[in-house]
Amino acid sequence: MGKGHPSSPTPRTGRSPDLRPDGRLVFSIGASRSGKSQFVLSQVRASKRLLVWDVEGEYAAKFGLEAVEGRGALLARLRAATGPARLAYHPEALRDFDLFCRCAFNWSRQAPADIVCEELAAATNAVKAGGFWGVLVTRGLKYGTNIYAVVQRAQETDKSVLGNATVVNICRPNTRQDAEYVASRFGLALSDIPDVDLQMLQRHKDRTLTKAAIRFESGSGLPYLVKVEEFDRTYADESRPGEAPGE
Repeated sequence: MGKGHPSSPTPRTGRSPDLRPDGRLVFSIGASRSGKSQFVLSQVRASKRLLVWDVEGEYAAKFGLEAVEGRGALLARLRAATGPARLAYHPEALRDFDLFCRCAFNWSRQAPADIVCEELAAATNAVKAGGFWGVLVTRGLKYGTNIYAVVQRAQETDKSVLGNATVVNICRPNTRQDAEYVASRFGLALSDIPDVDLQMLQRHKDRTLTKAAIRFESGSGLPYLVKVEEFDRTYADESRPGEAPGE
């Protein structure tokens, strides 16, 4: 048990990680209202095991997840949730993040799950991922866990996420400086960076790029992702930051 933490849920069942397909680490960047969280929701809307670090409380209020408040309630609910559960944890304080990650890691070891961390920059730093966030990012994927890290500015994100993301989902940045950083950090042309809400560029680990957009279902209003264009080129090497591929 970590010093200062209540006991986190201990995995009681679950397949060996060697028998599960690897999960994904998805990094979604963009200004407020740009579509970065709508993208994440489009990916997890059908998830049967979903746990969200919901600082603003919007996943429970807008998307119908079960709201969980308080450390004790989180621990109790996850111990009971051995099967399907869709939970949004509204923390009492940002210091709860380490406990949340510890619980999320152990819960996803029982069975594959989707873990969403909204407003990540407020709870971590721009150095190497530490504490149980580091454990979740570096060890969780082998248990089939899909981790969604959501931030407004890429430069406020730890190097473990920046370097290991399976998919980087880039929405409209807030400033030109932010756009230039994203282009330089991920080896993209500045003209590739979206400047319209609900449009996005996806940089995949297999070195391909995809343009996509969010649309909304009539009736439910839930978001879904549509592919707009798959590039016939790969992105530039990071050793040549900011240069457009093929130049």
